[in-house]
Amino acid sequence: LGNVSSINTVEIIIDNQAAITNSLLESGLYNTNKAVDLTSNEPASIYYTTDLSTPTTSSIKYTNAIIVSQTTTIKFFSVDSVGNIEEVKSVEIGIDKQAATTSASVASGAYTSNQSVALTSNEQTTIYYTTNGSSPTTSSQEYSGEILVSETTAIKYFSVDQVGNTEGLQLIEITIDTQSPITESSVASGLYNLFQYVELSTNEPATTYYSLDGSAPTTSSAVYSEILEITSTTTLRYFSVDSLGNEEATKKTVEIEIDS
Repeated sequence: LGNVSSINTVEIIIDNQAAITNSLLESGLYNTNKAVDLTSNEPASIYYTTDLSTPTTSSIKYTNAIIVSQTTTIKFFSVDSVGNIEEVKSVEIGIDKQAATTSASVASGAYTSNQSVALTSNEQTTIYYTTNGSSPTTSSQEYSGEILVSETTAIKYFSVDQVGNTEGLQLIEITIDTQSPITESSVASGLYNLFQYVELSTNEPATTYYSLDGSAPTTSSAVYSEILEITSTTTLRYFSVDSLGNEEATKKTVEIEIDS
């Protein structure tokens, strides 16, 4: 009969390429919670885990950004519409919200010699400090080596870690006292016709040692605690030692002659 059918077309697409899935957040260390978006270059189902196990098609199916609030490894892969399976990938997100702790090698206090102050942190940081009483900022001096303290100084400091966590302000106060105390007698050497009452005073808190027989006093000698009554001719010798151990270099002498 010569009947001729119309021409039919069948289009066959061969797709043996798996989708490519990526995390929009790179592996790294962060100081805030992160939302991790996973995207594929073609329509696909994405499966993932956050417990270090290898994901399968029975794992959690990705639908929305994954909220990461602590250090987490996300492992993921995708399956496209024709069943091509991607190799498993991973993104490692470190969450560090804790500022470093920075310590000084020298404690606040008074010292009789120059001090070298080392500042150390419990993790990798940048330390900023001042020695002029002002509060340091990230524009202040950056610590790179021991700080030599040769006079009374307040060192204020703080650190910033690699992800920007900022430590609270720290302070050490160092007093350098290399000066010996100065002791004075209320009575001068001389001839007197009445008993004398001698008061020994110092220009700072100190312990005063004395002798009444003309011998050189030591730290084993009598400790001055009250006014001395001198009733006969006496050679008084004395010196002081302050609370840090600075010792008066010269042992002073007062010669009191009583002629009554």
